[in-house]
Amino acid sequence: MTEKTLKALKILQDNPNIAARRFAKLMWPDSIMHRRVSNTGNGATTGKAGWLCGGSYLAKLCNKELVYRYLTSNGYTWTFSLSRKGVEVLNG
Repeated sequence: MTEKTLKALKILQDNPNIAARRFAKLMWPDSIMHRRVSNTGNGATTGKAGWLCGGSYLAKLCNKELVYRYLTSNGYTWTFSLSRKGVEVLNG
């Protein structure tokens, strides 16, 4: 596993049921993507690149079966947690 993957799994271990936006802020804390404003579609929003990047990286971990994703009760937000395989990778 790469250093980046291990860092992501450690974040998920410390923060179960985390949303993509929060994950991105923990994964890349000093990135400008969290402060950048985008104005497309239905108005301006701050940090859109952050949650898109975080969600994309988490989806890659889901495809490797290291992470599970769950739809929250509002039906719009995904949260992510470690799978058994992800826990095994962290524990060595």
